[in-house]
Amino acid sequence: MEDDREENVQIVIPRSLQNRLSSLGTYVKIIVDEQETGIPKKDRLRREELQAIRYVVLIYMLNRIFLEGARTAREAVDELALHGIPELVIGRTRFAGRNENVMLGDRLSGQLKELCSGLGLDDLLKERYSVRELVLRLMGRVRDGSAVD
Repeated sequence: MEDDREENVQIVIPRSLQNRLSSLGTYVKIIVDEQETGIPKKDRLRREELQAIRYVVLIYMLNRIFLEGARTAREAVDELALHGIPELVIGRTRFAGRNENVMLGDRLSGQLKELCSGLGLDDLLKERYSVRELVLRLMGRVRDGSAVD
């Protein structure tokens, strides 16, 4: 059942992002395996705990992608405006000032944070971590009982 849920989540994600996120899940597993080398099997993370960490890392990285995309769009239109170019059009998408397309990443980040409110992730989503730092922090939370689920 758990695998079905993961598959369903990926269906709504564009294929290019699916590949990126799949690689991210593998990387999380590698980090966890490195940290658990030499730890008795009974004391290692359970499958559900590992999957929860993967989901949190996924949420964190999606949020970073949204925020960085919005920042990049703002910087691009601002720079173009300095040179007298009022807008940027890519395909049918128009970027100008602070229009909806420029601010899309910020809006998606806000919606993602709203969906995750109450899950104890607010502090994590506000900070900047490498994937390794985030995984280690999440493993610590699981180990000290402030579980990630």
